[in-house]
Amino acid sequence: MLYNGKHNGLQSSLLALVRPTNMQNYARAKGWERVPTVAGEIAVYHWPGSNVAELIVPQNPALNDYVYRIAEAVAALSEVEHRPEPEILNDLLIPPADTLRFHVASPAEEDGTLPFTDGINLLTSTRKALMASACDVLNPKTFHPRLSRAEAEQFVNSCRLGQTERGSFVARVICPLDTQGETPSLFPDLPTVEESLTRQVTRHLMKALRRIVQSIQTDSSENLTRFEGEQVVSANLYEALAEMQPPGDRSALQVTVVWAPTVPAPTDIPNQVTLYRDYFPVIGMAGRLLRPNKEPQQDHFFGVVDTLSGEPDEDGQMQGAVTLTIFLPEDEDVIRARLELSPQDYATACDAHKMARPVEVTGVLHRAARLHTLQDYSNFHTWTPAASRENTA
Repeated sequence: MLYNGKHNGLQSSLLALVRPTNMQNYARAKGWERVPTVAGEIAVYHWPGSNVAELIVPQNPALNDYVYRIAEAVAALSEVEHRPEPEILNDLLIPPADTLRFHVASPAEEDGTLPFTDGINLLTSTRKALMASACDVLNPKTFHPRLSRAEAEQFVNSCRLGQTERGSFVARVICPLDTQGETPSLFPDLPTVEESLTRQVTRHLMKALRRIVQSIQTDSSENLTRFEGEQVVSANLYEALAEMQPPGDRSALQVTVVWAPTVPAPTDIPNQVTLYRDYFPVIGMAGRLLRPNKEPQQDHFFGVVDTLSGEPDEDGQMQGAVTLTIFLPEDEDVIRARLELSPQDYATACDAHKMARPVEVTGVLHRAARLHTLQDYSNFHTWTPAASRENTA
């Protein structure tokens, strides 16, 4: 039914963009079986084991009822997959890609929003997790001093941030599939030559998530740091995942992958993994155990004031906790660290925050699962080029 440019609540203009070959590739990848018919205006697919599930794919976009038929096909896919129709339509419109969804499920975020800082943190940590996964694939080892491999950078830079979706908060990352050397699903009987880096990275990430859940649920968390010839998961990946800890006591992070339909989907990898909030301290500990044992040392840090959480002292002057977003050049990383400031330095932090000016500080960084701490600090000041030259001198 057409109503205000929509079919079944889906935009007609978007439905018209779905190509028949995309729909057919998607159906085959999901397990639909082609019903032998005379070549013509439609392709018919049947869902195995069902007497009623049928998928009809129109072959000619010029047909008057093309949009209506595509809407019906999307509804059929949605019913079988138990996924919302808009999600199905989104997957049909993107180029061949593995699509990852990072879904923060929390009673406090049922309106589909997150606090701004938490949302930015999720996206930043997602990028770090993809970089770490790529480095794990390209050079398997338990710790990468620098996440700076050219191939990993190229992969992450090719990823796209998809349209947001309803249902608490969903970060949707589209990872385009470089299909060079891979066998398209249109030719399932031909051997696959080699998986693309994208598929290797998404496979590695989902396997790592499954390993985490299985280890925690079976009370064998020691397996998170013991590999013995199996898949190696780096401290960098564990740390990135730990930073995704969702807010709220009854929250969870649900990671879902929709495999690109142009190549056969893995059969030994879960399509969805749920990490409950109480899993994240264990994930953070695994990262710290795999990171080379190095005593925290005094260092110089550069960043911006993220949040101010101070309280008045006996004289009514504000002092106390601030959160800094700090760039670590050696690790090519961005982290958040908590710092307790004196009244004078707290006033400096307030001014820097108000004017969106960066700050500098000397201190000892103590790492944690999500929010790190800076201790024994000194020389906290607003950064200026002149001040930086003086400090260097």
